[in-house]
Amino acid sequence: MSGTGRGLVGNLVLFGLALLASVGFYSALAHHADPESLLVRYTAGHWVEYIETGMFFWGMLVLAGKARQIRNQRRALQVQVLPVWDGQPTPVSVAGPLLGRLDALHRGLRGSALVERLRGGLDFVKSRGSTDGLDDHLRAQLDADANAADGSYALIRYITWAIPILGFLGTVLGITDAIANVTPEQLANSISGVTGGLAIAFDTTAIALGYSMALMFFTFLLDRREQAVLAAIDETVERELAHRFERVGGEANEVVEFVRRNNELQVRASELLVKKQAELWAQTMDEMRSRIEAAGKASQDRLTGTLGKLLDQTLAAHQQRLAGQEKQVAEGTARLLERFEKVGQSLRETAAIVDQQSQRMAEQTALLSKLLENEQTVLRLQETMGQNLQALAHAGGFQQALHSLTAAIHLLTARTEIPAAYPGGTLMVGNRSRQGNAA
Repeated sequence: MSGTGRGLVGNLVLFGLALLASVGFYSALAHHADPESLLVRYTAGHWVEYIETGMFFWGMLVLAGKARQIRNQRRALQVQVLPVWDGQPTPVSVAGPLLGRLDALHRGLRGSALVERLRGGLDFVKSRGSTDGLDDHLRAQLDADANAADGSYALIRYITWAIPILGFLGTVLGITDAIANVTPEQLANSISGVTGGLAIAFDTTAIALGYSMALMFFTFLLDRREQAVLAAIDETVERELAHRFERVGGEANEVVEFVRRNNELQVRASELLVKKQAELWAQTMDEMRSRIEAAGKASQDRLTGTLGKLLDQTLAAHQQRLAGQEKQVAEGTARLLERFEKVGQSLRETAAIVDQQSQRMAEQTALLSKLLENEQTVLRLQETMGQNLQALAHAGGFQQALHSLTAAIHLLTARTEIPAAYPGGTLMVGNRSRQGNAA
């Protein structure tokens, strides 16, 4: 902002205040802080940390002054420094009295960026006696204020850059000290010298990075606020000066009239050109539409004929395929029916064989029943023969018993003879076998 940048004297004053703040801080630290606390470790452990802390206070004081200036600029925006404009163009001669009104403001407002911008615009109109070039002058003032606002952060940028450099310097010094203490005697007795140097290296860098981050954060906030104030000033100046004064004069009227007539001629020529172009386009579009319709009709006819031929060929091919498939299905059905007939014949023959086997099984069952009955009769005869043999043995009529036994054996053989229906003559009855031709 114009009028807000500090000169060499202001920066020296801020540097002196930073020194006083550093002295007060370290005095309070020495009297009230615990020597083993982290605050003492990171701010009073090495002479590099003293310098970093002093530069941090310097940067914070610069930002505080910047914040105070931005606050004053915002207050100036809330004051109606010029009379309220009714929206009607006023003569250029009014610029002088308006400048007198600005000079009558109190000292705080006269040094604000808004009043400086308004004074510059009114001086330009008063000195020229017209508003020719006023817009360019206002834009030049806007650019100048933007450059001045950006330049006002040069010192804080330098401080924000210098603090990390000091931290790296402390790192180099600490590592150098640690390396100097890396000796066999030192390592044998104590390694506190090595660890102390490394502690200095890391502590100085850590506090430097913390200070830089804090300064960058507050700088960002102030820059955003200042950009908002500049935008508000630009809007106010545009509203108060850009359209306040009359912009016509004798020579300017002739130029304006010439420009107006020239513009009218150009507009008429453009209208005629556009009209002819539109007619040409309409005629071209009609011709293109007719050609497109004719080409579309011809293409449609060709497409219809081609599709008809293709459909006829496709139908014929499908009919041939269907006829061949029907023939194959008929032949397959005939073969299948023939197989079914053979299977039925086989089933009928199998049923007849099953009936025959059933009849044979019935005959065998009946024969087995008869054999079981004959077996029982033979068993009774054997029992009777045993009794007779015992009786003969007791009576001593052995010759007579032998004839009786022979007759009984013939009778048993006659009754147990196997029928001729079972060739071979062997039949199992119970657990015994009988010979049909036994005597």
